[in-house]
Amino acid sequence: MRARHLDAGTLEISGIGFVEGALLWRLAAAADPHDSKAAEQRLASSPTAGAAPELDEEWKEHVLPELRTLFATAVEIVRTDLVGSWISPGTDAAVRVPVAHIEPWLIALNQARLALAARHGLTEETMNQRPPEDLAPRTLARLFVDFFGHLQELLLEAAEDDAAPSS
Repeated sequence: MRARHLDAGTLEISGIGFVEGALLWRLAAAADPHDSKAAEQRLASSPTAGAAPELDEEWKEHVLPELRTLFATAVEIVRTDLVGSWISPGTDAAVRVPVAHIEPWLIALNQARLALAARHGLTEETMNQRPPEDLAPRTLARLFVDFFGHLQELLLEAAEDDAAPSS
């Protein structure tokens, strides 16, 4: 896969194979924490972890609703971009992302990675081990986390290229 600017306002991620496309189209489901208490806790963890209950309560009342809205909006933007600009020439697919949507894409990808890692008990140690040879749900979750991380790297590199001063 590669990311390149088509113009000042549009980024294209191309070279998306069948497997990568299948993973990408499952982003919204991967990011949804509602089927997992661990994922919900990871995405909505309190800032003081109970050390200051009054601050945690204020955070829960004032910040958490906005955070959930931010997450939901980011996932919806990704879904809209996928539906509106999915291109499948030959065996490789591509998606066009407005440069203004890079941040929501990064938020949605990060949310999905955090939710999957919490849901399946993936740690930094397990992510650094050789991948298992099975197709257990935990192994598939690791594949998602790795792929979404790679996509984040592509988007960040493209955003940095966009921000670099031209000479």
